[in-house]
Amino acid sequence: MSRSQGSTGRDPFALSLQTPGALGCNDAAHPDADFGLRDPRGPVGRDNCVDHQENSPYSLRVGKLHVTVSYDKDLLFWDYDPRRLLDDDRLNPDFVEQAHDALKTAVRFGLRPKVHEAYRDPKESARKHAKWKKGRGGRAAPAWQSLHNYGLAMDVWLYDGKDRYINNKRKGWYKLYKLLARACSSFLWGEPFDDADHFEYHPNWRQPAKGKTLVQLRDWAIRAALDNGKLVKYDALAPEAVAGGAESQRDFIPESDVNWLEYFWWAAGARGGDTPPDNYLASNRPPTQA
Repeated sequence: MSRSQGSTGRDPFALSLQTPGALGCNDAAHPDADFGLRDPRGPVGRDNCVDHQENSPYSLRVGKLHVTVSYDKDLLFWDYDPRRLLDDDRLNPDFVEQAHDALKTAVRFGLRPKVHEAYRDPKESARKHAKWKKGRGGRAAPAWQSLHNYGLAMDVWLYDGKDRYINNKRKGWYKLYKLLARACSSFLWGEPFDDADHFEYHPNWRQPAKGKTLVQLRDWAIRAALDNGKLVKYDALAPEAVAGGAESQRDFIPESDVNWLEYFWWAAGARGGDTPPDNYLASNRPPTQA
């Protein structure tokens, strides 16, 4: 029995995987495309203006969105991290994972959270602390005395349906932040020390991480890094450290010398940290909370 060619001029019974079309080559529906797992061409593949690869020359350069889906239609696709603060690579990876989970849960609870601050440079801490001491700003801990400096803390602000910040002067604010703390159950809530929008992550510690304890832990981690050859010792105080009132050269550690931080994270119980060498731990246990 004879067959006539189809509208494409090809025999419809003689199509192969190399045939252009719905199941042909260079198509997202091609069996070898793995639906985007191997950089296929097509609607969501490479060489397409909606390429799933953000850095593709053909993409729209749209970064990944930190959103979640809520059962509340008014909260559909609420972006809890519009400034991408949780993308900072100076944050502990375990902390970041827990933060995303907690904030998604908060949205499902019907809240409108936004990350206000996560990592804070020690120099910025010193600046804010000096400003606060002069009565010209909010309370802030000195350099290296806040877990923000170690990538293990975040401040989360809540907003209402009109995108207005809910502070402690608004009626009912405490119940909302208490509900936020419930969503962030893997974190220690700052409310007991009058910091209701503050959340810190340290599974090994049951009490708030106080300033001088953090400095002791930092110095312990630095000694571990020096002992293991992970940190090059330096001698002079940086000019900005002197200007900021630094008491020691460690008050301003160059950002390039951060290998010691992995030991700090380990002491805090956050995954992503690195266990200090056994010979160092044998005689140098990390400081503990009082």
